[in-house]
Amino acid sequence: MAVCAGMLCLPAVLPVVAAAERSPAITHKVKPAQALYTRYRGFIGSDTATRSLIQGLRYGELVKLGVENRGNTTFIPPTEPMGWVNIDHALAISRGELRSLGIVHPSPLQLRAVLVGGELRDATGRQVDMPGILNLRSQGMEWPAISAQLGLAQAQGKAGAEDTPADLAALPDQ
Repeated sequence: MAVCAGMLCLPAVLPVVAAAERSPAITHKVKPAQALYTRYRGFIGSDTATRSLIQGLRYGELVKLGVENRGNTTFIPPTEPMGWVNIDHALAISRGELRSLGIVHPSPLQLRAVLVGGELRDATGRQVDMPGILNLRSQGMEWPAISAQLGLAQAQGKAGAEDTPADLAALPDQ
């Protein structure tokens, strides 16, 4: 079928093309669990530990860090279950605090100490007593106050929409 006006005839598909040009662009949204996993996998150290930490913070469950017989450690977060943005803040502040101590790739025990408190050795071997970012949060401190207490700039959260436990389970397991 064609649309004709005077001597000019155009195919009838033109309105469909014009409508397609007006339709909003299709965007691909990354789910918060996947975004957090991608952002912090290199910092946390393993796929399994990254998933366990994100899920443990999200649902208030046992967190398992490390590998059996090689620095394996566990803890239950002292906070209530956390939203995605709060998980992002906690992990960003943890990473910043450890980097300020010269630790780029923390051991499971160092990661546990920065999150729930305890002693750790910094990159120079000096022993440092950590208050525990999650402990401070569980006592009602806001993220800017936690960052200030640790001498860090405020961390910015990036996560948004909801994920389910199945979304977390679907993350790589290697």
